[in-house]
Amino acid sequence: MSIRIQADEKVSRALSEAFPTSNVERALKKYITTLEELITRSVVNGRTPEQNKLNLYSLSLHTLSNKGGQIGRDKIRLHKWLEQNKLSLVIAVERGNNLTHKLSQVKLSPLVTITFGNIAQCGSTNSATAQLSSSSNAGRSLVERTYPELETMNSEVELCEIFDLTPINIKSLKAYIDWLKTKPKHLTEEKRLTDLTQAAHILNIATELGGIYLQRRKPSDFGRTYYEGISAQSVRKQLRQAMYGGCWEYDIRSAVISWKLGMGSALARTINPDAKPDALFRNSIYFIDNKPAIVNEICLLTFRKDDNVNEDLQKRIVKQAITAISFGAREQQSGWLKNGSWQNPALVDIIKNPTHRRRFRTCAPIRGFIQEQKLIDQLIYAYAVKEIPSLLNSPRLRTESGRISKPLVIAFLYQHFETWAMDVVKKMVASNGRKVVASIHDAVILDRKLGAELKATIELEMREQTGIPYWHLEGKELEPYLSVSAEVVQHEQAHKRRIREEEQLATRYAIEKAALQAQFSVEQPATDFGRPTPASTVNYPYDIHTWSVENGTAEHPQACFRQAS
Repeated sequence: MSIRIQADEKVSRALSEAFPTSNVERALKKYITTLEELITRSVVNGRTPEQNKLNLYSLSLHTLSNKGGQIGRDKIRLHKWLEQNKLSLVIAVERGNNLTHKLSQVKLSPLVTITFGNIAQCGSTNSATAQLSSSSNAGRSLVERTYPELETMNSEVELCEIFDLTPINIKSLKAYIDWLKTKPKHLTEEKRLTDLTQAAHILNIATELGGIYLQRRKPSDFGRTYYEGISAQSVRKQLRQAMYGGCWEYDIRSAVISWKLGMGSALARTINPDAKPDALFRNSIYFIDNKPAIVNEICLLTFRKDDNVNEDLQKRIVKQAITAISFGAREQQSGWLKNGSWQNPALVDIIKNPTHRRRFRTCAPIRGFIQEQKLIDQLIYAYAVKEIPSLLNSPRLRTESGRISKPLVIAFLYQHFETWAMDVVKKMVASNGRKVVASIHDAVILDRKLGAELKATIELEMREQTGIPYWHLEGKELEPYLSVSAEVVQHEQAHKRRIREEEQLATRYAIEKAALQAQFSVEQPATDFGRPTPASTVNYPYDIHTWSVENGTAEHPQACFRQAS
């Protein structure tokens, strides 16, 4: 299984005392197996950032109670008995119900130890591979539970109607798992465990399916294609790099801003043929053309040296905030109550420090950018009202109060244009002998690099077909993770240890040498010319011209002594 759960001995001991004639081991095993399946399903379906942070899982307590088995002559539900005797393996943080169609939010109790599947339990990838190959039945069981549709499918055509098949670099993924198990310092424990769980699941599935991972498509009414559960879209970029090591990723540079700028420029010219987009939207154009420079400038205006925010985090915060503004994030600082929970504006969630947020909002580049984005939003919304009135009747684009949501209308239009542009990319890539390995909204992962000429041709086709002249593709190679054998690691550690010892010896030698020199040295008085006078002549009543004679500079070398005046 992808997830293993072990209960404290206290639980089995209490059950044995309460039900001495029952097969406690079998009953508890059935309950734990059911819990493992539900936890695995929760992980596979994807957890929210809040769930990851609080170690919560979404599952049906009703299913756990019904399928968890019974015990004793009276057929007591084991789940109920554990709750009544304060031995619960799960703690309900928020209970779901049929009315809200929500699952319960639970966390594991202190009586539970969880490990993340076959791969995560192994000491090395070699033993992981051996364990997988020796327990292929367990692997197939995981595949069957994750993809129950496979039992009724007879061809790859049927498979592709529901799933996107994506090849995985198993060697790179194993190396990434090995690296995660070293507990890297720059990764929080929460992120490390999340990546380890997801990577183990992907590796188990891909190993059983010959290097292929299945992503179940989940089309959105807004135009995008999402995937259910763990996918290339839902994992962190480091894990995605491990999955597709050796491939090339191409994404649209500043996709949202580029689209809005293209739409705004065209609509402004429609209203006024003499309109000059370069002047109207100069901050937005500058951001697209000089993104690294403008991000650095905003970071300098938002953060100070004594704020203790590292440079990478500064850039990440600023980029997220700019993206939020381009999607219509509110400038207001106060939150609101929604369905019993407090909601903050996007900028408040992204820039949590009020001082940093104030500096960000009031700096000149952002003030100009916000004003331009508001103007573009007005132009696009007016276009939608006039040219696509049927769109405004869609309940998907309305708030809970029934009003039309301008940000939802703009997001709807953008995602359709984004899908259109990426379809052009994928079609042209395929027709030129490249293979699309995975799709991530405004990005694609290809099996190899695009040539400069082909890339320029694809960009031109994107612009011509969608009418957005600012589309531009940026590519980067996804370098695979490489495994380092235990022998090499030991050799490196031994080498570093020898270097440290030699440095310590050198330092000790330098200190001892300095002490000896200080002990035996004689102070050398200097002459008026800054030249050292031999110690043997000190306090002599004669002016000895030793220095000039020895250096051949005395006019009369025979006159070695002269009565001191």
